[in-house]
Amino acid sequence: MQCIHLCYWCKQRRGTVVCQLILYVIDVCFFIEITSVFNRFSAWLRFMLLQYQKGKDSLYAQGKRRYDRKQSGYGGQTKPIFRKKAKTTKKIVLRLECVEPNCRAKRMVPIKRCKHFELGGDKKRKGQVIQF
Repeated sequence: MQCIHLCYWCKQRRGTVVCQLILYVIDVCFFIEITSVFNRFSAWLRFMLLQYQKGKDSLYAQGKRRYDRKQSGYGGQTKPIFRKKAKTTKKIVLRLECVEPNCRAKRMVPIKRCKHFELGGDKKRKGQVIQF
């Protein structure tokens, strides 16, 4: 398992224990403990890890209303449709949510691109037969 050390909150102290975030690219556990510069007491905080999912597009956003108005009526397709997509993967964004009952702060942490991302997958056991 490849391990990455990321520090997004204090770039000048990269690699120190003050703000060190350890993540695994492929198999990430559900909970992680980090120290944060946002925390006044500099104690270890427990975060729940979730993968960020894009929300549903609103029908009433200004761009959507303008596009629908332009498309209505005669005249066919009025704006270009993008067909030259180059990337095959998306960047994974993790949503860190503090599990303290009175905090519940949320932070987004982007990690690198990967073909397969699994959050809290099954752990390999000793002597287990690999099934395909």
